Amino acid sequence: MRTEPPTGEEMAGLLASAKGGLMTEAHRTPRRPHRIERLVGSMVAAVLLIALVTGGALVAFTLAPAPFAGPAPVPTESASPPPTAPESPSPTEAESAPEETPVATPTPAEAADRLDTVTTIVVRPEAIDFEDAAGTLVTAVSYDDGTDLIVSTLTAVLGAEPTIDEKSGGEVLGYDWSGLYVDDDLVEGPDRMPTNVIVTFARPVVGDGVAVTTTAGFAPGDEVGEFMASIGDDSFEEYSENLVALETGAELGPRAADGDADAHAVVASDWLDDWPSVVIAPINLGRDQPSGL
Repeated sequence: MRTEPPTGEEMAGLLASAKGGLMTEAHRTPRRPHRIERLVGSMVAAVLLIALVTGGALVAFTLAPAPFAGPAPVPTESASPPPTAPESPSPTEAESAPEETPVATPTPAEAADRLDTVTTIVVRPEAIDFEDAAGTLVTAVSYDDGTDLIVSTLTAVLGAEPTIDEKSGGEVLGYDWSGLYVDDDLVEGPDRMPTNVIVTFARPVVGDGVAVTTTAGFAPGDEVGEFMASIGDDSFEEYSENLVALETGAELGPRAADGDADAHAVVASDWLDDWPSVVIAPINLGRDQPSGL
């Protein structure tokens, strides 16, 4: 049994055949069409028209190409999430955090301009500090700084040029400010002093009224025996060239058994016959370093 609707040509043939049959019948029996017949004819024509339209639409839909859906999406790797920016402190935290006050370090030129304000020299194990009347540090020089820097600083502070002379057959160059002495070791090799220079202070006031002291409060000219008694050291012997550490720096190596610390120290000595004491720095008592006196 055929299920497909009639095509356009077949539909036209059917309509022509149906029309021919009706026309033949009309010539054969000419009579006035009955009202019911007219109604039936109209219904038949409507049915044929609906079939023609429906069939054409069905054919057009069947023959129409399927819509193009486009290429299938290509899966891509998921992108890494962007780096998370560090969280900014909340306003409350920012307000509560204390502000750091930068420490102003004077330049060498600024320190040189202020050297005439120095009133006190403080002798320490690793350096010489230069302070003003308020106790503020103006500048400092290490015993391992260049000789030119050490000598020029002392010259500016004391307001006078030193007398220069050779010692120990030219192995040591001495700078003398009358009460303050700098010995610059010119020897190279194992016999060289442990630092570039050794400084000896023989007077409590040098230059144009500049005081000399140590952190222990000992000044050149003070009695060594009295100081040793004040710190509980009973090893003082009169006329025995006593040597006592006034301040000792960081240890440089292991301490010998029952020996002094292997470290730079500020020492006081009563070796001079015509003066109660001098202050020398740095001296390493743990290595039996000679004081140069």
